[in-house]
Amino acid sequence: AGTAPEEVVVTFTASQEALRLNGTYKRRPKVVVNGRPVYERGRKCVVHLDDGTWCIKDGPDGDSGAFVYAFVLDAADEPFAVREPWQVMDDGDGFVLDKAGSIHPYGSPKNQRAAGNQDGGSGAS
Repeated sequence: AGTAPEEVVVTFTASQEALRLNGTYKRRPKVVVNGRPVYERGRKCVVHLDDGTWCIKDGPDGDSGAFVYAFVLDAADEPFAVREPWQVMDDGDGFVLDKAGSIHPYGSPKNQRAAGNQDGGSGAS
């Protein structure tokens, strides 16, 4: 098992609610949930839940009954190794598939491209 990066960057685009999740999340030292690292930004954490889902939620525990902002069912060891698209909050009371959304280690080439390409999206609903 490799060393987890210190930071990951969340880049979602599918809704205004999803855009609020964007930013850099820092790895919590010595915090492991379900054998995987936890990354946090304020109260929001990227964590692997007890039910096998990577998600962004409030707090670092693995409780699968917690309210989540984004999720993907994937057994990857890191959130940036997930192969399926993330489901993110839409601007109503449900979730929408964010095919362009991603989580990547801080400083990776994909992050640098994403940071330079923030044109606001299409606005389609």
